[in-house]
Amino acid sequence: MKIGVIGLGRMGGNIVRRLMKAGHSCVVYDANAAAGQALAKSLVLGGVTRRFPSLNIACLEGGAAWGVSLAHSFVEHWEVRGSPGIERVDPQRIDPDAIDALLDEVHDPRWRRPELRELVRTSDARAPMCVDDFVACRAGSEHELDELFSSRFWFGCEAEDPGASWAIRNGLRAMFGSDIGHFDVPEMAAVLPAAWGLTAGGLLDLDEFRAFTFENVVRLHGTMNPTFFDGTVVEREARALLGSAPSH
Repeated sequence: MKIGVIGLGRMGGNIVRRLMKAGHSCVVYDANAAAGQALAKSLVLGGVTRRFPSLNIACLEGGAAWGVSLAHSFVEHWEVRGSPGIERVDPQRIDPDAIDALLDEVHDPRWRRPELRELVRTSDARAPMCVDDFVACRAGSEHELDELFSSRFWFGCEAEDPGASWAIRNGLRAMFGSDIGHFDVPEMAAVLPAAWGLTAGGLLDLDEFRAFTFENVVRLHGTMNPTFFDGTVVEREARALLGSAPSH
């Protein structure tokens, strides 16, 4: 089932998480890009994209620049708090006797307080049961982590959003969106030419422009429902992209 959700606050975000954990497809909207980022992070780290590898997730109206930032943050975080580096920073590996010896060498008496030494010796008791933030998604490499995020999320961008170029050139699926029907778009026919401005300005080449305005949108819907574009003016082109023949 494909479900649209507007608003990713405390209620909307939790609704989407539960729906997607149950295997439903959601297209979400929130004017605050930070809400989309928090949702995407929770779905990847919570293992949703691992458990449902064919599930497509679209975040609309927030642009795509945050996706680039999150993609790089995932890798940097994984290197420290994932399987490659977690043993090195695991609190349970602290040697309290070695810490005591170092504190004895400090001349400042504030560092010799008994409560500080007790804090060091009991730190493992307060450590979480699992310190690997990526255990639910089971990411074993940077490439696998990229697959769990970049290949599962689509990002709706305004026509003239330069962040679309940054996203596409970093392997993310930015797609053309618009505010057609909003008060600040007095001329609907001007929206697509505004998107072409990204190519005219050298931010997208022709193949990237096609991906932005057509291919990424078709793959978002068509890989989950190959007949999604049947009966539309782009049916034949969409079928060709998806690798299946038109139904008529």
